[in-house]
Amino acid sequence: MRVLIIHLRQQWRALAATFVLATFARLLMLADPQILRLIVDRYVLKLRTMPQETFVRGVLLLIGASVVVGLLARTFRTMQEYSIEVISRRVGARLYAKSIAHSLLLPFREFETKRSGEMLQIIQRARIDAESGISGAVRLYLGAVAVAGVTVYAFTLHPLLGFVHLLGLPTVGLIMLVISVPIRKRQRLIALETASLTGSVTEAIRNVETLKSLGAEAQEIGRLHDVNNYILSLEEQKLRLIRRFTFLEGVLFHGMRAVFLAVELWLVYNGAITTGEFLSLFLYTSIIFTPLSEAGAVVARYQEARAAFDTLDTVLDLPKEDLGGREVIGPITNIRFDHVSLSYDAAHDLALRAIDVELPAGKTIAFTGPSGAGKSSLVKLLVALYTPNEGALLVNGRDLREVDLDTYRARIGLVTQETQLFAGTLRENLQISRPDASDAECLVALEQAAATPILGRGREGLDTLIGEGGLKLSGGERQRIAIARALLRDPDVLVFDEPTSSLDATTERAVTETIRSLASPRRLTVLVTHRLATISHADTIHVLRGGAVEESGTAEELIAREGLFAGLWREQMGT
Repeated sequence: MRVLIIHLRQQWRALAATFVLATFARLLMLADPQILRLIVDRYVLKLRTMPQETFVRGVLLLIGASVVVGLLARTFRTMQEYSIEVISRRVGARLYAKSIAHSLLLPFREFETKRSGEMLQIIQRARIDAESGISGAVRLYLGAVAVAGVTVYAFTLHPLLGFVHLLGLPTVGLIMLVISVPIRKRQRLIALETASLTGSVTEAIRNVETLKSLGAEAQEIGRLHDVNNYILSLEEQKLRLIRRFTFLEGVLFHGMRAVFLAVELWLVYNGAITTGEFLSLFLYTSIIFTPLSEAGAVVARYQEARAAFDTLDTVLDLPKEDLGGREVIGPITNIRFDHVSLSYDAAHDLALRAIDVELPAGKTIAFTGPSGAGKSSLVKLLVALYTPNEGALLVNGRDLREVDLDTYRARIGLVTQETQLFAGTLRENLQISRPDASDAECLVALEQAAATPILGRGREGLDTLIGEGGLKLSGGERQRIAIARALLRDPDVLVFDEPTSSLDATTERAVTETIRSLASPRRLTVLVTHRLATISHADTIHVLRGGAVEESGTAEELIAREGLFAGLWREQMGT
């Protein structure tokens, strides 16, 4: 709940005004039974001894006062309800924005263990509960104001009435709070399982092409149904808890109301209070028990909201990645892996072992090796998704730990193995890397990546819709758009991670030629792939095995050595 309290503090002026309006509205509503008391005691009970003119004038005057009070109460209540709705929407929106921003700034390793849909469900649930919880808090406050006002009034009539109200109502509230605790525990489990289900559904929809191609729709639907049925069983258990809670709440309230009525009638019988005072107390009982009965639902909702925020806190407590506040580097002229070792988990073996290589600008450097050799791990280090466990990654002679990561990453263009494109237009997908890029610059980047034929598919040009994940494009076209997107920011370092692994031979040759054409005297090009034909032109090839560099050199030199590279070359080329 910490994050919610922080956002509520930012709205303290608006909240204070809202509670003032709520107080006036509630106090004005409490005035109506007093008007009835005056009508009964001053006029109704003296009906036979009072002139008709006096009776009519007095009663009409009090009825008029009741109408005015009612209008004022409705005015204040309308203003209060509008204000609280605005505050709840603002807090919900800011909470959502803060949570999303925090999630996106988490270290990359957190996203390798959590589903994106799961995290989003947690954030959305907290937003909904925050908005409803603020409104519920106002209702509780209104109930508290009513209880306090009626208790003070009861004391003015008779000490016994006052003590009954003072002791009875808080006792009922405390009992309600205690018996509602199991609801929170059950709701937290439901929130976790629902978030997991949302993550699974998001994955299934995103990978629907794979599911359909494997004919695995029925299997996946069955799995999701099992999880959904488990959540349904948890929901039913929670509903049973809530029904028990509301039943006990009703029993307590009716019991307390009976006690109040018995005491009031006893005092009327003994002449301690008047008939009008009895009727006003009777009306007050209805006024205070209505919000108190709602308080039961609010308390149950509070427990559910607490569970949601407890889950959200586990996300917000994760430390954000340290992106800035350090040295801002200029153009990248040299990158060096200085005896770098990397392990993803202390319980696992090293993914990289004592890598000691230099990557100078103006060169094309390639890394290759069999599966599991550490190629992907090297890319993650190069684009600063991870930091070394041992050694240092030096950029222009500076340890990357001392460099501002935002400016460093802005100088890198990355083309990944699995091209990530987004639903939208071609322009929108390109401008992700550089939002201020003009249409002319986008077209130049597409031309450099040999991707201009995509524009000829229709008449929309850069407004061409490519479908979620680029579903309307071929593998080669998606790869070329990814290259154009990387080029649009004019990077100092261009990194290709398995750029041709999923392409046919013809498309592989075309993409390889495009990569070769992008070499520049001022730019470092890094190729990471197991497809040796793609890197045969590289100035230096580093061959990895078991996370370590086994051999280095040009393609010709490595073939002549008859080592690991030569064996891989013969295997792939069929020679």
